[in-house]
Amino acid sequence: TGPTATLPPIQAGKGIWISKEEIMRLDNSGGAWDKVVADANKTGETAKLNQNNSEHDVYTLAKALVAVRNNDNEMRKETLKGINSAMGSSLSSTLELGRGLQTYIIAADIIGLNESETPKKSVFQKWIRETINRTDIKGREGKGLCNNAEKDSSNWGGHERASCIAAALYLNDTTLLNKMVRAHKEFIGEDVSPK
Repeated sequence: TGPTATLPPIQAGKGIWISKEEIMRLDNSGGAWDKVVADANKTGETAKLNQNNSEHDVYTLAKALVAVRNNDNEMRKETLKGINSAMGSSLSSTLELGRGLQTYIIAADIIGLNESETPKKSVFQKWIRETINRTDIKGREGKGLCNNAEKDSSNWGGHERASCIAAALYLNDTTLLNKMVRAHKEFIGEDVSPK
């Protein structure tokens, strides 16, 4: 085995997952970075929030990381295309949606999606809210992403909660965030009964 990597200390950030400032402090050389760049350079795919093994969301997130770290406007445009593609994707079940949605939300947060771009931030936020509240998407515990996230203790529920939490943070929805945090705490065995 090789040497153990030294990780930077955990610090409070401004982003849902990571802030621009934190990204700028990351090393942009070496094998890990090369893999991020390779994924960012993958083209020709469209979002498939109805397919369990689609990697379009991963490539879009890689594009966002490279766009910010390298101040690369072309890669930013590619990130926007990826987010736009997600908004046009077909949906099938809460597992596929839960696995991919969180990644697109984080990518939008990383690049600081705004109103002068396509998609506009407000349009993307509206799409997120409508998507997480849809009741025609089947899950293991009924219908709808956030409904299942509150009820499902399985792998499906973990992905559903991750996407609903990312959505809550991006939409600044503290009611949804508190519901998802409570459900997750309950499923990992914490006492969430009123004190």
